[in-house]
Amino acid sequence: MAKIYNNNPLGTNIRLSKEAKMPEIKLSETLQKITEAIKDDISSKIHDVGYFSNFAQDCKNPDKNLFARAISLAVRKDPNNDGKAYLSINILHPTMQVNSSSNLAYGDRKELLEFVNTPDFIKRLETIVRDMAEKLKENI
Repeated sequence: MAKIYNNNPLGTNIRLSKEAKMPEIKLSETLQKITEAIKDDISSKIHDVGYFSNFAQDCKNPDKNLFARAISLAVRKDPNNDGKAYLSINILHPTMQVNSSSNLAYGDRKELLEFVNTPDFIKRLETIVRDMAEKLKENI
């Protein structure tokens, strides 16, 4: 008969204990990070006159209770007005088949930065994201 030796004196699964030590990231922290990144992009990429490319900041959804796979803040140029752009929020369905999008603001670089720098922007953005995720869940 073979003897089984236990090399793990604590009797715990090492893999599970490493996962348990991972810090939990909140949705507001993730939204704060992509907001800071989009602020930098707005400052450097939007010109007063002339062409600029559309750009976005994406992140994986950290909240397991939120019905979304990914969240994105995007800036799209208005093809009819120089220096004007749309700031929008996009939510990707967990199946990656459907997404939901909503425009948050419209204007030039200064107006978009003023909008993003409002004191309660992250709280309002989190509310919008949660509402959009619930609508995605209802429309399955």
